[in-house]
Amino acid sequence: MQGCRACDNCFSKENKACIFNDDFNELASLMAESDVIIFCTPLYWYSFPTQIKAAIDKFYSFIIGKKDVPIKECMLLSCGELEDPHVFDGIVRSFELIAQDRGWKNRGHYLVNSVNEKGAISNTEHLQKIYDIGKKF
Repeated sequence: MQGCRACDNCFSKENKACIFNDDFNELASLMAESDVIIFCTPLYWYSFPTQIKAAIDKFYSFIIGKKDVPIKECMLLSCGELEDPHVFDGIVRSFELIAQDRGWKNRGHYLVNSVNEKGAISNTEHLQKIYDIGKKF
């Protein structure tokens, strides 16, 4: 997925969200059918990784294209390697601002620190807790 180029040609060709044909067009069509969005991501340098940030930046297409999405609620799930819970402050604040800007009900966040190695979260109680949150969602 390419980053947004701010060309302002959103939804102008073949009713695609982005005139640059990449995976965002598929994501945009899924968003157009969804009432909830969950941001599930590792923490990279106190914020979203580049790949997810590219998708978030392209939410701009819905504004420029004057397209509504039925999304009403959102939640953030994130994990990171450091023990200090404050390392999540940046991603949480970014998430809160996105929810506020889009008018989505913020259903909160679930953050897991001290996840240092691939698969390490499997050895914790967190996956069950996240599953339980999902069932209630």
